Amino acid sequence: GRALAEALNLPFLDLDAEIESREGMPIPQIFAARGESGFRQAERAALAAVCRDPQERVVALGGGALLDERNRTLAEAHGTVLLLHASLETLAARLAEDANVRPLVEGGQRTMDDRPRMADGARQATEEPPERQRLAHLLAMRKAHYDSFPLRLESDAPLAELVWRAQAALGRFRVTGMGAPYAVRVQAGGLDSLGEHLTRLGLRGPVALVTDENVGALYARRALESLQSRGFPAQAVVIPAGEAHKTLETVTRLWEAFLRIGVERGSTVVALGGGVVGDLTGFAAATFLRGVPWVNVPTSLLAMVDASLGGKTGADLPQGKNLIGAFHAPRLVLADPETLSTLPEAEMRNGMAEVIKHGVIGDPALFEIARQGRLP
Repeated sequence: GRALAEALNLPFLDLDAEIESREGMPIPQIFAARGESGFRQAERAALAAVCRDPQERVVALGGGALLDERNRTLAEAHGTVLLLHASLETLAARLAEDANVRPLVEGGQRTMDDRPRMADGARQATEEPPERQRLAHLLAMRKAHYDSFPLRLESDAPLAELVWRAQAALGRFRVTGMGAPYAVRVQAGGLDSLGEHLTRLGLRGPVALVTDENVGALYARRALESLQSRGFPAQAVVIPAGEAHKTLETVTRLWEAFLRIGVERGSTVVALGGGVVGDLTGFAAATFLRGVPWVNVPTSLLAMVDASLGGKTGADLPQGKNLIGAFHAPRLVLADPETLSTLPEAEMRNGMAEVIKHGVIGDPALFEIARQGRLP
C-alpha cells in the first residue's frame, strides 16, 4: 500500500494504525480488553471516518476489515477495492519476519471466524493450534469472501512488479520524465467523470473543450455535461479533423477561441480527440498566456498508447511534421476505452501496431500476448 501510494503520489493511510490512534492503544490491547467484537466496532468507526474524508488516498485494510458487509458496502461506495492474495507459505514467512502482534494468528482466544465451526467437536473448541494452523484455518474460513472480490492480485511477486500490476489493475498510473509528473487514468465511462477529475485536481474554469468535427459529434455533449455538472463554465471549440489541419493557422484559431471564452492563466483547456487534437491543444495551451493547465482525453487507440503520453505538443509546417512544438505536460490523461467502440477499423489497426511496437521495444510479455493473438 505504501509503495503504491508513493508511485501514485497519493497520501497513504494504514487503517490499523488509524484505529490505534483513535483508541489510544495498540491493537493487541484492544483485543485483550474488548475482544474481537470490540475491535471490529472500532474498525468500523475508523473506516467510516476515512470514507467521509473526500481526499484521495491509498488505504491499507486488514484481512478481516470487509467481512462485515456494511464495511464492504462503504468501502466500495467510496473507492476501488483491490485484494492482495498470497499463498499460505508466503503469508507465514511474512508473519515470521513481522514484529507486529497478530491477535487472530498468535492469540489463543476464540475468533468470530471460528464460531460457525465450534459445533464440529470439542477438539476444535479446546485445542490451541500452532500459528501456521490457525493462519490456514483463517484463510479457509475466509476463502469465499476473498474470492468474491473482482479485482485481485497475487502478491507473491517482487514489490516493484506488484506495484506495477496494482496500477494496471486499477487503471491508474503516474508518469514522470518530461516536465511535471502527471496522472494517467484508464477508466471505462471516464468521460462522464471528467468534471469530477478536474475538481479533484483543483483545476478551475472557464474550460475550453477542444475537439474535432468527428469526435465532437459523438462525445462533446457528454464531456460538457460532466464539466457543467461540477460547476465548470465550459464551451466547446470545434476544429476540422485530420492531419492536414495540424497547422499554425488552427493554433491561431484556438488562441482566439480561448480569448473569446475568457481563458485565464488559472483556467483549464481540455483536448477531446485523437493525436492531432491532443498535439494542437497542448501546444495552444503551452503558448497561450505563457502556459495554461490542460487535460488530455484521448479517444483513439494510437493516442491512448502513444501520442497522449510524454507531454509532446506541436503543429506541422509545410516543410515537415511537428517542426513547431513544446513539451507541456498535461495535468491528467483520462482514457475512456468505451470511446474506442466508434473508432474505424483502420484506426484500431494503427493503434494495435503501436502496441506491438511497445512490446518489441520493452515488454516481452505484451509482445507474447500480441503474438498469440490475444489482444482485443
